[in-house]
Amino acid sequence: MPQLLEVANPEDKLPLFVSDDEIEDFLDLREVDPIISTSYEMMIKEAFRADKHFILAKLKTRSNTSKDSYQTHSHFFNVYGIMKILFKKRRDEIVGRFHPKFAISAKNPLTNQVSQIFSSSFE
Repeated sequence: MPQLLEVANPEDKLPLFVSDDEIEDFLDLREVDPIISTSYEMMIKEAFRADKHFILAKLKTRSNTSKDSYQTHSHFFNVYGIMKILFKKRRDEIVGRFHPKFAISAKNPLTNQVSQIFSSSFE
């Protein structure tokens, strides 16, 4: 039997399935992705217009509500935005942004100069 969750406004919620008949959560289509800064409704529509897939990442965090219990929170992201943060293209290869040889660089909007903002050695 499918699991039913209470939904305040079903037309603004997209059900997220664990299996063919079990709903785990709902995505608020009006919510804005924190990386891309666009609503999920708009990103999904744009993906389907371009005949592309839309992949959603779900990050679960928990907070202490009391000493004995935790409350979980779900955060959703467009996978494309996460991939752009984690990886970059260097000539013909894709490298992780936290690669010890290739530090992250960014342009300072005040001076318009590119500077290295992260370097680390993972040993």
